[in-house]
Amino acid sequence: MTAELKELEERVTGADTKLTALEQALFEQLRTRLAEETTRLQEISRRLSILDVLAALAETAALNRYVRPTIDEGDGLQIVQGRHPVVERLDLSGGFIPNDTHLDLATSRLHILTGPNMAGKARTSDRSP
Repeated sequence: MTAELKELEERVTGADTKLTALEQALFEQLRTRLAEETTRLQEISRRLSILDVLAALAETAALNRYVRPTIDEGDGLQIVQGRHPVVERLDLSGGFIPNDTHLDLATSRLHILTGPNMAGKARTSDRSP
């Protein structure tokens, strides 16, 4: 080991120590700056999350051809070719069939929906003894 090699070793080791100290100082500056901007960053995050939800809903509406309802002051409800976003995704043997619904206060105030097993009761022959 020569004096020259020893000096080089000390410079390299010193540079590594200085680099680590500089990285730590920069990290602490960044952390302090971010802490100062917490309120602003939280507001940006909140707005981005709303934008993300709206974009996802818009994409879903476009992909599934959903339409925006027309709202008026009338006392009726009219749905033409109505679909259910969850039910139409089920693997139904006959597929999902869109349907119409018309309700109004004068002539059609109530609809009763029925279908197989609507009450959730199992047939007695399906039960084990």
